[in-house]
Amino acid sequence: MHVDIVRGKPSGKTNTVYVIIDVLRAFSVAQFLFYKGAKEIILFDDINDLDQFERSNIMVVGEKDGYKIDGFDIGNSPKEVLNLNRVKDKVLFKTSNGVRCCVACPKTEEVFVTGFLGVNELLEFLITNKKNKRIELVSSHPSSDDDYVIAEYMKNYLTEEERNFTNLEIVERIYKSESAEKFLNIDKDYFSLEDLEICSKNRFDFEARPKVMRASYNTLYKKQVLEQIC
Repeated sequence: MHVDIVRGKPSGKTNTVYVIIDVLRAFSVAQFLFYKGAKEIILFDDINDLDQFERSNIMVVGEKDGYKIDGFDIGNSPKEVLNLNRVKDKVLFKTSNGVRCCVACPKTEEVFVTGFLGVNELLEFLITNKKNKRIELVSSHPSSDDDYVIAEYMKNYLTEEERNFTNLEIVERIYKSESAEKFLNIDKDYFSLEDLEICSKNRFDFEARPKVMRASYNTLYKKQVLEQIC
């Protein structure tokens, strides 16, 4: 198995399985959206794309520069999702890094997404089903270590390198990352420490298992759509 790590954006190469990594917070949020009842999560990067959807039966989730966008139902926060009784079947989702990288992938290629939450389930899937493929791990934040440590952990596992990552090491690097700073800053009230705590776990705190999530290009919406596959 050939595995590469890139930062900030996918390479655009063909014959490649892409894995987009966003720890804080996009793909933890996606896991909880599915858990709360979403059937499909439509990924979009251009705010003007909202005009093509009838808003009455869709939930709109996301952020710009970390903050909830005016007119969206909730921001990019797992805490907010967990406080909901249920979400709508169809969700529109926009984020600054994870979703942006997803929509930048070639439409013909397979795209999987993960944070720390769900990474082990995805690794098991890739080992079983994509062993002879070229895999590109995209650390979606261009400079922060929270996504990059997960990329290193995944490459180590997939290529059977000798180094072993401990959960403690991964969590410490997430907490020390550039992206985590705003969650630890008491002057930034919007960014919840609870979000950081949730995204720094690789398991749910309840009896359910994170699922493997894949993004596929949907010709009806003309967008990448996130779905759970196992």
